[in-house]
Amino acid sequence: MAMTNNKTHCFTCNKNKITYPCEGCLKNFCLMDLTEHRQILNDELNHIINDYDQFKQIFSEQKPSPHDLSLINEINQWEIDSIIKIQQKARDCRNIIIESSQTFLNDIDKKFNDLNEQIKQFRNENEFNEINLNYLRNELIKIRQESNNSSKTSIQQDSQPFINEISVISLEKPKFKKWNQNAITMAGGNDKGYNLNQLNRPTGIFIDKKKNIFIADYENHRVVEWKCNAKEGQIIAGGNGRGNRMDQLKHPTDVVVDQKNHSIIIADSDNRRVIQWLNQRQQILIANIDCFGLAIDKYGFLYVSDWKKHEVRRWKMGQYNNEGIIVAGGNGQGNELNQLNNPTFIFVDEEQSVYVSDQNNHRVMKWRKNTKEGRVVAGGNLNYLLYPRGITIDNFGQIYVADFCGPRIMRWCEGKEDGEIVISGNSTKNKSNQLYGPMGLSFDDDGNLYIVARDNHRIEKNLYSKASQWQTIKMNALHDLTEHTQILNDELYDIINDYNQFKQRLDDRKPTSHDLSLIDQINQWRRNSIDKIRQKANDCIEIIVKSSQTFLNDIEKKFNELNEQIKQIHSEHEFNEINLNYLRNKLIKIREELNNSSIMSIEQDSQSFINEISIISLEKKPKFKKWKQNAVTMAGGNGKGQELNQLHSPRGIFIDKKKSIFIADYENHRVVEWKCNAKEGQTIAGGDRWGNHMHQLYCPTDVIVDQLSHSIIIADRGYRRVIQWLNQKQQILIANIDCFGLAMDKYGFLYVSDWKKNEVKRWKMGEYNEGIAVAGGNGQGNELSQLHSPGYIFVDKDQSVYVSDRDNHRVIKWRKGAREGTIVAGGNGQGENLNQLQLPQGVVVADLGQIYVADFGNHRVMRWCEGKEEGEIVVGGNGKGNQSNQMSCPTGLSFDDEGNLYVADYKNHRILKFVTVL
Repeated sequence: MAMTNNKTHCFTCNKNKITYPCEGCLKNFCLMDLTEHRQILNDELNHIINDYDQFKQIFSEQKPSPHDLSLINEINQWEIDSIIKIQQKARDCRNIIIESSQTFLNDIDKKFNDLNEQIKQFRNENEFNEINLNYLRNELIKIRQESNNSSKTSIQQDSQPFINEISVISLEKPKFKKWNQNAITMAGGNDKGYNLNQLNRPTGIFIDKKKNIFIADYENHRVVEWKCNAKEGQIIAGGNGRGNRMDQLKHPTDVVVDQKNHSIIIADSDNRRVIQWLNQRQQILIANIDCFGLAIDKYGFLYVSDWKKHEVRRWKMGQYNNEGIIVAGGNGQGNELNQLNNPTFIFVDEEQSVYVSDQNNHRVMKWRKNTKEGRVVAGGNLNYLLYPRGITIDNFGQIYVADFCGPRIMRWCEGKEDGEIVISGNSTKNKSNQLYGPMGLSFDDDGNLYIVARDNHRIEKNLYSKASQWQTIKMNALHDLTEHTQILNDELYDIINDYNQFKQRLDDRKPTSHDLSLIDQINQWRRNSIDKIRQKANDCIEIIVKSSQTFLNDIEKKFNELNEQIKQIHSEHEFNEINLNYLRNKLIKIREELNNSSIMSIEQDSQSFINEISIISLEKKPKFKKWKQNAVTMAGGNGKGQELNQLHSPRGIFIDKKKSIFIADYENHRVVEWKCNAKEGQTIAGGDRWGNHMHQLYCPTDVIVDQLSHSIIIADRGYRRVIQWLNQKQQILIANIDCFGLAMDKYGFLYVSDWKKNEVKRWKMGEYNEGIAVAGGNGQGNELSQLHSPGYIFVDKDQSVYVSDRDNHRVIKWRKGAREGTIVAGGNGQGENLNQLQLPQGVVVADLGQIYVADFGNHRVMRWCEGKEEGEIVVGGNGKGNQSNQMSCPTGLSFDDEGNLYVADYKNHRILKFVTVL
């Protein structure tokens, strides 16, 4: 502390006195006010320390968080509604959540440790001011907030797809990386040439765990390994001149390392082969292929792009004696979504989605596993691409592309139309910030970006830029120096106290309730789904645990850092407002981070995984059934009447395992069972004229058989009741309901359509209360949440309900728990076009998800594949009539176990059987 030469005004009393500056504050104080000023700073420091300790205690006690439990409940519900075929996807999700949570916790922990170091420094040096303390305080607050917001994991379900995919997504915005624009040359860069310190138009690269670079040295016809920071490379394949011998290469374009057996796999382009080098021994893996790009997925499958056939194929490692499986393109040269035009480099993500640099279409395509077409994920609009080459994907799913003619490196976020430049080429020269002819791309484990600058004949590394750290700012002070110092010390003590409390909370918080919640959801999902998706549940639990641990470790690290900073300031006893503000702000940041701890969510994708799951037999193209167009009459057909060989306006039908037909004989007020190939039926319910006695029926519209109890359940429309018949004993199950269609799911729940209330309800067998609305129930109308005179219904194994929405001339599908449906057939007004229906009646869904509809007004049966705008006629459609290839107002539909199609031919008073064509 030094005395000023002249008298000045004291900042506190504003009197002209001999004053002393407060270091860091840059304000002048008289001796009396200086002491008071330092006391104020010390008090503030103590407040920060107190806040820190309290928040640390809260953090430690906060785990587990209720948000996490709610997310696990969502996963459990998803698990209940899902089926087998998504096990591997679940395992991937689990790993993502674990890694994300661990990253978050590590970040919090790091911030704590940083803050702790700064506090220690202030205490040890005893030179701090209000700015320092405010910084500490704000940092502590930020860590608190970050820790308190740790539960960023949520469960999201898409109500539209047939089977929801579950995947993990981040709810916080990804921190888009930036790289230093001045690159470091890691290989080559000594002009083009053949020496070991030179390259000649390198193409593809591969970076291993040790940051060694494997380079396809195109014009030198060799593969070179360049150790990290080495001055020259070593030839590990080729290098024996241009040729087609086993020890030679001819213009290699790409290289990958199979890190399981340490072999090198090379796209030997001009020799039209993919060759493996292992300890100077060679083996041709794939011959006669115009290969360019290579990739290996986490399961060990090898992917190769063929630039002449415009396709990408996949082989199982070690099994190269086949043609491979096409995973992208393969439909000739073109620019449609199912085509490619000269594909080059490729990348395969964790889900086995293939990203392809579609060079001559100037775009990057993403092909999900087992899809028939891809999606454009880069190129086309602002920051377009021109002959894209190398491609890689980061942990956030952002797509990096070497824009060859840019020349530049672009980044796209999937779903965005515009990309952004991350590395600019600037010109064709050889300076460190200039890029000429970018080809291959790759990241190392530290996030540094490696680029093949082909026409610069070098491999360059662009370092990942990290944010700058805190720095102290001095400001003028006018307070009494002694008092000011005490104030700063008090504030430092407060920050230290806050730090300690919050650090304690962080320690006690593990494991977070968020993680326990996600694990509970997965456990419940596993129990309800039995063994169908057990592996997925285990994977999701693992993801959640690891994700939470990452987050908590990060919070703890930040607490430790803050604690060290507080200790330092406290022990050095020289601090100011700047120091205290720093501590306070850092504590605030840790609080905020803890309060926003949930950085992951469970997302269900309505596109890619649907194809993989709902169509189980994707390995074989589904063979859509066909039927003989001339039907066989199985029941009735002897004119309308009430004899046992006659029917009168039959409606709903049910086919049992023995191919017996149960018929709702509408105008005869009875249910008839017609044994397979019998000449006449037998009345099993009603038939004693119409009436409201228990043994009578009045215009029954539908019938189903509960094959567990062998009872008959009937929609007795005229008397507004659903009635059960068992051995000539009757029981009214549901009364006062304008019933029409019936269905029973695999769990034994009964579904009934109410044509007046415009809804479908579900009941648990034996518990016939008000039921639960599963479709409609929002009044009469044509919105997706409404129905208009619903008739027949069908329930699939996922408990999705298909409804013949008669007067809306459509079939609508309601997934379990959905608030509105999806139109899966018709919906384009009344008509006879292939995209229309007219008063649809019976509806049945086949094993492959195809929807069959009795098109009442058009005298035909239609088939719709979900998602298609048009259907196709499978039987009928030959005009109204009574010939064997005609129908007159078809109503009920059903299949037997052999795939034969049964149709209730309403106005011809018969049941037709259309025999399947094998």
